[in-house]
Amino acid sequence: MKQLYISFVLLFLCCISGRADYVRDTLGGDFLCKTIHMPDDYEGKVDITLVRKTSGLGADKAVLYIHGFNDYFFQAEEATFFANESYNFYAVDLRKYGRSWMAHQKRGNVRDLREYFADIDSALCTIRSEGNNSVLLLGHSTGGLIASLYLDQVDRQGLDSSFIKGLILNSPFLDMNQSWIQEHIAIPLVSFWGKISPSTIVSRDQNTMYGKSIHSSYKGEWTYDLRWKTLESIPVNAAFVKAVYTAQKRVHAGLKITQPVLVMHSSRSIRSTQWSDEFMRSDAVLDVEDIHAYSPRLGNCVSLVVIQDGMHDLALSLPKVRESYYEKIREWLKKNLKSI
Repeated sequence: MKQLYISFVLLFLCCISGRADYVRDTLGGDFLCKTIHMPDDYEGKVDITLVRKTSGLGADKAVLYIHGFNDYFFQAEEATFFANESYNFYAVDLRKYGRSWMAHQKRGNVRDLREYFADIDSALCTIRSEGNNSVLLLGHSTGGLIASLYLDQVDRQGLDSSFIKGLILNSPFLDMNQSWIQEHIAIPLVSFWGKISPSTIVSRDQNTMYGKSIHSSYKGEWTYDLRWKTLESIPVNAAFVKAVYTAQKRVHAGLKITQPVLVMHSSRSIRSTQWSDEFMRSDAVLDVEDIHAYSPRLGNCVSLVVIQDGMHDLALSLPKVRESYYEKIREWLKKNLKSI
């Protein structure tokens, strides 16, 4: 209940003090963004950024996109897809990421994934105030884990979740992609150490193959800011490991999400430090078998779809694969959300 009370207080404060006008976003075109000031945390000042692309079709429903670790929102094609399906599209750059990152902050530095709940609350507050009567949550990777926990908390606390109509997960981070020894011995030890020394740096993945498979300067077709989404992983501290480990244990024990959930992931994973074309047809970040195994534990209405030859971010896959990804979303929307 304490966490719930804090979330409500933060939501109230952000709604009354975090308002700002939209300005032209770095994506250009009809993308706008605004900064929302949040209460300070243990590193000082905190902001989040809300990016918006309106449908232009008189829509009164919305999608809120939540990005993953070492990431931010730049997937303009995905926004256009939802806008064409009559959804106003919003994306939040969470605290300490992308547009929201400030010089005094360690990127991605949180000690509990529930710290992001206030960011989602604030984004939903704005979305609702702008005339939207319903919303879908769309989470990628760690954003999928965060969104799942958020929606589960709303349902467990008996809050009115009728505004949120469903959850779409793009390769959600439901389990560590590590060896048995690392997952069952090393990570629990690091998680325990995170209580004692939260800022201790424990790892940095220096494998650049995934980044090179998607960025247009290398093998990919996408242009994004390499300061905000680096080729190498940003440093990971013990508190963050603890936060993710704790969250994933909640998923493994079973969530109680009541809204319909669509989970999508690639047909294969790849782990290599040497380049091959398989990186263009595989998930180079997570173990897709883990996603497949744990997805049914999210709630009582979970649809699980395997996207053949998908990359980790399915929206960044090869063109034909993206077509399949969007068609599966379209089918799910028609089947599960006819009334909105």
